[in-house]
Amino acid sequence: MKIVDRETFLGLPAGTIYAKFEPHVIGHPCIKGATMGNDWVVQDLTPSFEGVNDCEAYFEVIDAMMAGKASPPTDYDFNGRDGLFDRDQQFAIWNGEDARRLVATLKGALDLGYPEPAETDVPAETDPGARLREHLDAGERLDLISGDDLRALLGRLDAAEKARDEAEGFLDAAVSTAPEPLVALGAYLAELLNEDQWATAERFLNGALVSVARATALQTKCGR
Repeated sequence: MKIVDRETFLGLPAGTIYAKFEPHVIGHPCIKGATMGNDWVVQDLTPSFEGVNDCEAYFEVIDAMMAGKASPPTDYDFNGRDGLFDRDQQFAIWNGEDARRLVATLKGALDLGYPEPAETDVPAETDPGARLREHLDAGERLDLISGDDLRALLGRLDAAEKARDEAEGFLDAAVSTAPEPLVALGAYLAELLNEDQWATAERFLNGALVSVARATALQTKCGR
């Protein structure tokens, strides 16, 4: 993981897993959507529920759960803009390996707490939940969330990881086909600027590279 400032964060691709950061405190994880000017789209991993479209309906579901009833199926396919515009906000960023470890931990919990019926027993040494069993008493915590909820969350995390990989692949391709003057400008600025200045310049350069790549692809598609 790493800690970045707001300006750097806004330049990260959609699909990045992050948490808001205060000194020594990492908040709950979210998925970054598209950057929209000085704001961004948030995909919160705290779920809503299917059929819930406003605060009143949400509170009704929560009240029913507090009374002992089960909720509707969870819904992770919702998002909204952050809208806080705190220029001093910092962010903890999961890298690719961090994201894969998060998914593996959730998959281990899924296998441990919500095993699907199988025709044959899985040998202990190949059981994906074996490592988790060493650290977690399933009877204490995993009964608080359903298997369908975990599967839905894993689906969102897998999609986020795929989106991040695709974005990184597109950027790599854009760099490899970038016009020589733009490459030379990037190399010059990397030598000239300090680390903080370069982070800002790199974000603008990456934006320029993506714009050039998209324009080239459009011209090719249109036969121009």
